[in-house]
Amino acid sequence: MIQAIRDRITGWFALLIVFMLAFVVGIWGIASYFAPTVENFVAKVGDEEITANDYQTRLSRYRDQMRGMMGEGFDPRTFEEATFKRDFVDGLVRQRLLQQNAAAAGLVAPVNELQQQISEIPAFQIDGKFNQEAYRNLLRQQNLTPTGFDRLLREEAEVNRLPESLRLSAFATDADTDLIAKLRDQKRTVRFFEISGDALRQTLKPTDAEIKTFYDGHPTDFMSIETAQLDYVELKAERYAAEVVITEDTLKQRYETEKARFGTSERRLASHILVATEPNATAEQQKVAADKAASILKRIRDGEKFADVAKSVSDDPGSKEQGGDLGFIEQNGTMEKPFEEALFALTAKGDITEPVSTRFGYHIIELRDIEASRQKAFAEVKDQLEQEDRKEQSERKFLDASGEVVDETISDPSTLEGVAKKFSLKIETLDGVTRAGGAGIAGSPDLVEAAFSEDVLKSGYNSRPIMITPDHMVIVRLKSLKPSVRQKLEEVRAQVVSRVIEEKVTQQIREQAKALGTRAKAGEPLDELLKSAPSAALNTPGEIGRSGAPVDPQLLTEIFKLDAPKGDKPSVTEISFAEGRRFAVVELSAVVDGDPKKLSSDEREQLKEQIAGAASSAEISAMVAALRAKTEIVVKDDML
Repeated sequence: MIQAIRDRITGWFALLIVFMLAFVVGIWGIASYFAPTVENFVAKVGDEEITANDYQTRLSRYRDQMRGMMGEGFDPRTFEEATFKRDFVDGLVRQRLLQQNAAAAGLVAPVNELQQQISEIPAFQIDGKFNQEAYRNLLRQQNLTPTGFDRLLREEAEVNRLPESLRLSAFATDADTDLIAKLRDQKRTVRFFEISGDALRQTLKPTDAEIKTFYDGHPTDFMSIETAQLDYVELKAERYAAEVVITEDTLKQRYETEKARFGTSERRLASHILVATEPNATAEQQKVAADKAASILKRIRDGEKFADVAKSVSDDPGSKEQGGDLGFIEQNGTMEKPFEEALFALTAKGDITEPVSTRFGYHIIELRDIEASRQKAFAEVKDQLEQEDRKEQSERKFLDASGEVVDETISDPSTLEGVAKKFSLKIETLDGVTRAGGAGIAGSPDLVEAAFSEDVLKSGYNSRPIMITPDHMVIVRLKSLKPSVRQKLEEVRAQVVSRVIEEKVTQQIREQAKALGTRAKAGEPLDELLKSAPSAALNTPGEIGRSGAPVDPQLLTEIFKLDAPKGDKPSVTEISFAEGRRFAVVELSAVVDGDPKKLSSDEREQLKEQIAGAASSAEISAMVAALRAKTEIVVKDDML
């Protein structure tokens, strides 16, 4: 064919073709040098990119998890805050750093551990046993495939591999435990009084001049909230459900097409014994492991029970204590390919393979049971197929209609009247929508973003289509806007008066506390100082600990920061707390350390674990900081 074309392209026609090709290639070639490179990532960790798609997918998944956990307390606006998005990306960067570090160190997640982890997830079980259909259905609901879910688990396992090693290797000495016990269980004997502004607050009456001066001095305070009134039309998939026509022939055809969904593959109950090898094992090391596996196999064939031998010699920590039990396994790539091929080549229960080599070492595999594949009949899944078909058809109709509605609003972006009339939609109104959201659909961050966009707010156009849910679309336009303006003094007088009084009260009790503190440093006792604060009440909690004391938690923190008194004389100190808005005078008469000898063995062990946990957390944070320092990290805030 190519030669035939060559034979025909001759003479001036050939020259013309060559010239045209040279021109096109030249133009495109030159353009490629000047065309800007589009970077579609939110962060780059070393040479690896965290793509915008990966970021959005993980953020959406996390948002859905939080919505399920928090129920009515869920606030979608949190996920739109720039600080939250930056922190979320920072978490992804941390995860990628740990993944890269694990890969460099050769730390991989054993396949059998992942398999066991999946089988032990309660959501995938029926009557306490792993169920393949439940597993696949639940993943489908989360828009995940088994391969994708395995990848997520593997990533999580590899990210946690080194931190978990640090956690397991952390320890606390007896001296550490004694010191922390002394501090944690320390008791302090105190008396104190708080300098109250209540009486002063009742007597203060700011003058008109003071009120006006404060109001004029805070020009950005006392602003009204910008509020929009919106017109909108909405389209829902449920509108089209009644129009869907489903026949039994359609369902049968779908059943035949998707028959594999309703069958379970053959599963085999297996146990194994692993003789582990290092990832970069030499030929000699491989031979030693192979010989060891052969000697183990001989012990089993000479009559020893497989499970007993597995418990004594297997190098797989995940299955060793269970006698090598791996549960039921499908031939679907979850396990290593040579492992699965050897297992499914066995023909009868009780059969045992020769040693099988994988990247983890040598496996001796026992077949304990076979669960045959099963195909559900059409009648068993008819209702499910009908629900799915109805949903898909209504969604298709919804998507088609959505496209037409969007086209109509684009063709005339100055009104909703045309689209409402053409598609029999009702124009409804949303009142009181602020940048923080509102009631009903106004709680959608996407709707708020669109409503306060430049196109809607300034240009007066219809909004872009807003997906409240995947099957609920809304288009809004501005009906009226109450801008944020500084409220008149008459409207906020009560707020201004309250602010002036609080400022005066804080200033006066701060000065009083400072004077009392000076007298305390000079050695004046608490009881004498109390006489200068007639509105204050003496608190005598006596001996208090770090928790459970009848003292304001912020004041309690400050009390435990005080130096112990010298000699038998109590120390008296002025303390400010609550961000410098409250003041107290405290007498500390005794400090008694906790007694480590009073800890029971269980309490001591628990405290050691807490100390070790804190130490490992500090080590992990230091490790991540070191990885950050030596890795080039780029975060594109404009992509969040």
